[in-house]
Amino acid sequence: MKSSWRWLVLNALLLGLMFAGLRVLDTGPTPPRTDFDASRAYATLKSLNPENKPHPASSRENGHIRHRIETALHNYSYAPSMQKTDFCTSMHAGCTAIENVIAVKKGRGSSENAILVTSHYDSVPAAPGAGDALASIAAMLEVARLTAKETFNNDIIFLFADGEETGLRGAMAFAEQHPDMVRVKLVLNFEARGVDGPSTMFETSDNNARLIETFAGAANRPVANSLMFEVYRKMPNNTDMTIYKQAGAAGLNFAFSRGVALYHSSRDNVDNLSINSLAHHGDNLLTVLRKAADMDLSTIEAQGNKTYFDLFGQTLLHWPASLNLAALIAAILILVFIGAKTGVLRLAPLAIALSGAIAVIVGSIAVGWILSYPLGVWPGIHPLDHPHPWPARIALVAGSMLVAFLAGTTLCRRAGAAASLFVNWMIMGLIALALAILLPGGTYLALEPVFVFTIAALLETFLKKGEAPIIAATLGLAAAAYMAVYH
Repeated sequence: MKSSWRWLVLNALLLGLMFAGLRVLDTGPTPPRTDFDASRAYATLKSLNPENKPHPASSRENGHIRHRIETALHNYSYAPSMQKTDFCTSMHAGCTAIENVIAVKKGRGSSENAILVTSHYDSVPAAPGAGDALASIAAMLEVARLTAKETFNNDIIFLFADGEETGLRGAMAFAEQHPDMVRVKLVLNFEARGVDGPSTMFETSDNNARLIETFAGAANRPVANSLMFEVYRKMPNNTDMTIYKQAGAAGLNFAFSRGVALYHSSRDNVDNLSINSLAHHGDNLLTVLRKAADMDLSTIEAQGNKTYFDLFGQTLLHWPASLNLAALIAAILILVFIGAKTGVLRLAPLAIALSGAIAVIVGSIAVGWILSYPLGVWPGIHPLDHPHPWPARIALVAGSMLVAFLAGTTLCRRAGAAASLFVNWMIMGLIALALAILLPGGTYLALEPVFVFTIAALLETFLKKGEAPIIAATLGLAAAAYMAVYH
């Protein structure tokens, strides 16, 4: 029993470290020391809407913001043009008087290929729109300033789109009517659904292998995972990126999304906006743009997608999604080999270990259901953005640990360590197999822990001559804990 308590304390410390390391997902990463000047961009943001008023498309306030964008571009030696059109759509029924602002930076190579950098400057009628999406506009202006005198191979088109909030009409007008659209091979779109958090790369176009390699090689603080890619394309939500994907362009879509309770509200203002989120937006834009600006854009769409996730916002792990199934089959075969080597492939211990695993799953669901009552009833609660998330996180993790501890000290102890490890990791492997078939981008959720455990267990089984692979279990637990806390 003493060893059980020791493992409980170890697990609590491990999860505590995971929570501490993943604070980047709450607040956004500390801006790295790069060329992007977050303070200057923040000052630009404040200057775009000093009145702190809503500025929907076609309003006088939106006209003021458009004029300030054009003035800034002139100051940075650009010659902005305006695409002005009354644009009507059936996707979102109605019409909007569109005033897109466009600035082109010519490259030294062929003018056939171009990169489109874009966000929208209009707001909903209720919000000043600091997060959605003037922060993106400020980041674009700062990057336009920084790159004004740099020389790249490809043309760069800065599009400050209008009418996004009335149905993506500015993007549609550009995609359908502007002659420069035929040259666009890559789109970098910036958005927000809140006022805080990291600038997450949450969406790509299909066949994203080269795109992910480009992002991973460029970004200083990459925050992205392929589960978001899978989930987002199954959702009915749209951004301007939807229009460019439909037009055949490859693209990366970025947004910060903490503080979603303030989204499209009067509190979406500069005072509530995180400067870290603005800085992360700008750093992502600047680093990815500089890398892509000299690439051969005719090869930007590779065949096949990547599976990927970031480690604490420091680096992006990625591999071809086509490898997932083969890797999982290999991992499951290794698990069977380890089970045979440790002598656990017997009905009685496996049945007891399985009952322990089922008890953990059912018990965790029950704890979550019970805790949903005190945690779900909270003054001022927002369904997507709890004002006090940490009590809920700690309670849910503590409840799950208690269930696992009780199952481990009863049923799993009777089954034996080797049998319990075999059954639990086989279940994880089968979950990963189902994900590889049904939701390829989410395979990493179970694949990464299973792979860490099986490789370590294979080595440990040989070195310790058939004993239960306890060290491998600890490493596998760390990998699984990262996935649990990360999501």
